[in-house]
Amino acid sequence: MSIPYPPSDPNALFAPPAADVPAPYAPVPPPPAAPVPPPPAAPQAPETSFVGPSPYVPQAPYAPQPPYAPPAPVAPPAPPAAPNAMVEQTKGFISRLFDFSFTTFITPAIVTVVYIIVCVVAVLGWLGMVVTGFMGAWWLGLLALLFGWIGALLMIIFARIALEVGVALIRTAENTSALKK
Repeated sequence: MSIPYPPSDPNALFAPPAADVPAPYAPVPPPPAAPVPPPPAAPQAPETSFVGPSPYVPQAPYAPQPPYAPPAPVAPPAPPAAPNAMVEQTKGFISRLFDFSFTTFITPAIVTVVYIIVCVVAVLGWLGMVVTGFMGAWWLGLLALLFGWIGALLMIIFARIALEVGVALIRTAENTSALKK
């Protein structure tokens, strides 16, 4: 028995099989061609139960459109008057403090005072920490002097952020009530 494709032949893959190739290596005949189905029939109109003309009426053409005209200029609206400005001028601090209907807000009036108090307390706390540190040991006082201001600064920063959030919420409420009116 001979080897049908010698390994030294570069064209061995494309060479026809030898005549003395055993049965497992013999070429397999192609399968029979499948019958071609007939083309599909054209779609048929659905059968209807009525007799007579078609119920579908063509639509009438559209009327011609007028040419484009730019819109007339509009005057800008007048700026709204500050609704709470009049209320705050007419009501004093005490009357706003005891406004049980909560139509006016007292927070914007006292937020400056609260911020000043927070700043004074933070600085006094830092100075108290420095004095207490020097009374205990000189190196504790020096650490409080060099790094104690960081805590006071953080206290002032966080108080400022909290106060700004409160004022922003109140201003939003005031502007929303002005839009409602």
